[in-house]
Amino acid sequence: MLGGFLALGTPLAAVQQCIDKLKMPAQLREHKVVLQGISASGFSVNHNQKSLRRLRDILQLLKESDLPESVKVKAAEIFRKLARTEAAIHGIDAEEVHFHEVGAVDTVVDVVGTLFCLDYWDISEVYCSPVPWSPGLIKITHGNYPLPAPAAASLLQGAPCYGVEAGIELITPTGAVLISALVKSFGNLPAGRVEKVAYGAGNSERTDHVPNVLRMVLMDLEKRRLQEEEIALLETQIDDMTAETLGFVCAELQKKSGVKEVFTNGINMKKGRLGTLLSVICLPGSVDEISDYMLNHTSSLGIRISLQTRRIVERSTGEIPTPWGIVRIKKAQLPDGRERFKPEADDCQRIAVENQIPLADVYAYVEKKLGKGY
Repeated sequence: MLGGFLALGTPLAAVQQCIDKLKMPAQLREHKVVLQGISASGFSVNHNQKSLRRLRDILQLLKESDLPESVKVKAAEIFRKLARTEAAIHGIDAEEVHFHEVGAVDTVVDVVGTLFCLDYWDISEVYCSPVPWSPGLIKITHGNYPLPAPAAASLLQGAPCYGVEAGIELITPTGAVLISALVKSFGNLPAGRVEKVAYGAGNSERTDHVPNVLRMVLMDLEKRRLQEEEIALLETQIDDMTAETLGFVCAELQKKSGVKEVFTNGINMKKGRLGTLLSVICLPGSVDEISDYMLNHTSSLGIRISLQTRRIVERSTGEIPTPWGIVRIKKAQLPDGRERFKPEADDCQRIAVENQIPLADVYAYVEKKLGKGY
């Protein structure tokens, strides 16, 4: 990560000056390399510090430093998270954790240096593509363990990963804790204007002919009016349920926590049978509950699940007073800057029934009040 920031144009002297504020003897080095035709910046730390091992030592070092308060607070949070993860793996208290596996000084430089670079570039949001998970073994104090190292594997919980045969360690505990602490969301590149692209170099050579680099993309998202979120799409075909039963299931699914949308489509299935495609859009964390419900309450024998990124406009709510009562309003901020308004259908229908007036009249009044279409 630091190599990538240096390749983006962060002055090494500025990073060194930041680390010097820790009053910790560490000399930083940058080296330019070309890996399989890709120009990248490597990064290394030279030091002779040996006493910096426990969490309390690192927290004290941060506390006594002249670093910006925001960097100190975030760095302390990251080290506590790393210590808790290591402690849970080894069955000990976080205060007993020794950072010998990752090298305490190197880890402090990596964490503090990365936070400094984020501040240097005034970066407010960090996004990450799915993480490569390479098999193999790594030798640590307790013996040979499968990659990623136990702490890294634990810290990657919740992150989308994919398997690769790289032949080397691709995600270290330090990298994993930085990802888990800094990344706003995983998935596709967010919408925005690309400012710079650069590459940070790893020290080992992959065996799958992929350059061992981390690509960093600096983007301007200030003018972005679209938001992105990770969602899951659950689908199944049904041809042997009554419409009443399926309608009941859809209504109950819509009430479930984490469910965004439930909808059906008529389809033609094998042997000319007419069927229904049941689709549910929900949050990734609700997949297990929702898929179990679908299997328990429909005749389906299997659910297809796909994780997707959806792009949505900024939305807010408001209220419009009418002669018959309040109507809630949904407001959408479109990418071109225009606003779109839509009255809450339930409110309009309630007013029409209670006042025995045409529903169209309620909508017409609200539209005139807004002065905009909906």
